[in-house]
Amino acid sequence: MNDCSRRHWTGSILLLTCLLALVGCSDGNQIRRYTVEKPVPTDRMLAAIIPHSELAWFFKLSGPNETLAGLTETFFEFIDTVRISDDEPTWDLPSGWVRTPGSQTRFATIQISSQDEPLDLSVTRLPKMADETQLLLQNINRWRGQLQLPPLTEDLLPDESVKMELDAETGLTATLINIVGNLKGGGSGGAAPFAAAGAPRAGPFSGSPMSTVPKKTIEYATPEGWQPGQLVVSRGGISIARDAAFEVIDGNARAEITVTQLPASEQSLQQNVNRWRQQVGLAGDASPSELKDVDVLGVRGVSMELIGPQQAILGVIAVDGGLGWFVKLWGDRDLALRERERFQQFVGSIQFKGEQ
Repeated sequence: MNDCSRRHWTGSILLLTCLLALVGCSDGNQIRRYTVEKPVPTDRMLAAIIPHSELAWFFKLSGPNETLAGLTETFFEFIDTVRISDDEPTWDLPSGWVRTPGSQTRFATIQISSQDEPLDLSVTRLPKMADETQLLLQNINRWRGQLQLPPLTEDLLPDESVKMELDAETGLTATLINIVGNLKGGGSGGAAPFAAAGAPRAGPFSGSPMSTVPKKTIEYATPEGWQPGQLVVSRGGISIARDAAFEVIDGNARAEITVTQLPASEQSLQQNVNRWRQQVGLAGDASPSELKDVDVLGVRGVSMELIGPQQAILGVIAVDGGLGWFVKLWGDRDLALRERERFQQFVGSIQFKGEQ
């Protein structure tokens, strides 16, 4: 054995001896398990990026997760009203939202009343970057850093944002962001805003493409006895356009049938179902047994019958590519149940305009 081999062999024996000594001196617990609890997300951020001409406009609202979860739909509906003319945005403010003067760094601040401290929605502008993907990445990652979340790479953008068409004539679009984390630190953990405990990680718009999500026109067969309803309504101080609206009246009993399309994600399904449950006076969260699979507009969705003490909702929700279709019959309990068969026929007749 030459000197090099001898030194290598001797070193190996010494190393093995040391390892055996460490094992022999242990307390017998060869494997120790540690449980590290991930921080529970306590804050949420809702934001929109709207490029226009040479500028990019940023709408951002952040605050307690529970508070903003209830404002998510209203925030997105507010963004849907934004238009830009003469290089300045205009919008319709929901009830309780008040615009205050801007500053050197802000175009405007919109104050929102809440049960806790008032919230501030900031509206700012910066020169637009030539590369829109980099514009999105830089700003979304900056916001994620504020929530103690890791940065995104380009391939993850489709899971964390969705584009909404604002004005088809001018091509104005908004990229929507909905993320939760911890604004005051406490680790880098975070969860998808609509993910259930233990569910695989997915972004708030998981499965939606980064391409524009245009609104689509539908057609349908109107059941006998359904009268035209209100196609444009005011909710929270802003106007919402419905794709279809009917009403059924029988004496003092009344039911309304509506079809509405809004930005949505599969992860927001439970949130919407629970909101409908509250509307008919039901407590608690929906159970899986209340939801049934259904096909509407060529998309797999869920149907439900939420029967409250006095009112009921027969509903269908289908989500595809960041766009949610909400078909809903809401009215007095007995009348709603009598209209069940006609409602099912109506849902089955809905199709995109021009399809056979």
